Amino acid sequence: MTFINLRPARANPLLCHPQELRRNLDGEWRFRLDPEDRGVHEGWFHSADCLLDVIQVPGCWQGQGFGGGGNDRVWDFNLEARVFRAACKGTGWYGRLFRVPEAWAGKRVWINFGGAHPSAEVWLNGVQLGENDLPFVPFAFDATGVVRWCKDNELLVRVHERHREFGFSFSWQGNWSGLYRGVDFTATGPSWLERCDVLPDVDAGVIRLRAAVGGEIGAGTRLLVHAAPVDNSRPTCPAEFDVTAPRGEWQVPVPQPLLWSPDHPCLYRVDVELRQGADVCDARSERTGFVKLEAVGRQIRINGEPYYLRGSGDFVSCPETGCPDTDRARWRRKLQTLRDYGYNYVRCQSYVYGPEYYDAADEVGLLVQSEMACWAAGAAARAGTSMPGPSPPRITTPS
Repeated sequence: MTFINLRPARANPLLCHPQELRRNLDGEWRFRLDPEDRGVHEGWFHSADCLLDVIQVPGCWQGQGFGGGGNDRVWDFNLEARVFRAACKGTGWYGRLFRVPEAWAGKRVWINFGGAHPSAEVWLNGVQLGENDLPFVPFAFDATGVVRWCKDNELLVRVHERHREFGFSFSWQGNWSGLYRGVDFTATGPSWLERCDVLPDVDAGVIRLRAAVGGEIGAGTRLLVHAAPVDNSRPTCPAEFDVTAPRGEWQVPVPQPLLWSPDHPCLYRVDVELRQGADVCDARSERTGFVKLEAVGRQIRINGEPYYLRGSGDFVSCPETGCPDTDRARWRRKLQTLRDYGYNYVRCQSYVYGPEYYDAADEVGLLVQSEMACWAAGAAARAGTSMPGPSPPRITTPS
């Protein structure tokens, strides 16, 4: 596997902090299939002008009709079937122009991808930023030395077949390819938040904040945190911490927090700013809930009370997209329908959904039993490949 200039990424976030510098690149992109794999040799990465079609991002290209007729081989059932509007394994190119705001001059600029299946190579203004071979891991590239200021920037992405076996758990309905989650670009100061986990502790009445900071950590580097219920029914809980090392853990007191349960899905918004002196270097907003889950004997207890689970199964069915669906509004409607029918629990079979699914479940009050993320030996054997090893820790951060 090849991981060049690769960083953890946070793409398509549920919430954006007012101080967060982020611009979305979803929507229409230029596109072209490359059945003979000529694009690299012919230099398609220099300009999107040679990409003659238009495609929507996020999504898969087979579901949007790019490819040929005929059937697809569904590996899990070992049968031939027409699954998408078109059948096409191979290489496809994406292209998009964008401009960086003038006010961002002097900042560090990042290009962020929520997911590319199966594998991707990325160029900006003809310069290769790097590659990614893990289809369900968000990834980012530092584009500071390549980006053009006050001019159009040309972003080109080659999506290709390498390591398709890594995505087999999502491909039992048929083979699909593309930029299936959101793409955006962001800007930070000389230091930035590489990771920021918010972990509520009901018993202690705190939110444990674990952060990893990249770049320069100088005197006066600190974190400003504000936590409050999303409905503003309680006052904001503020906190401030000095940052002296690349990684740290701090506690934000939240006295008598409102508790989340399927019947009362109370959620908190946590705003985090990374500052050097008076300058905001990076910022983000996350959402979480205080809940205590226990198994006592044969009882499931939520926040200390016995709770009866009424469950259903979910088998990675996304008919609107074919690939993993990233539309939170659509998931809210579907999962709210489960709640309206009396379900409070769902078990996902043989795969792990994207963050958008879990965001909607949090809101409607649905408990989710997800699979462990893994690669199956059977899938690799059917593909004629050896089992892949574990992915490098530096790129396993979820969005």
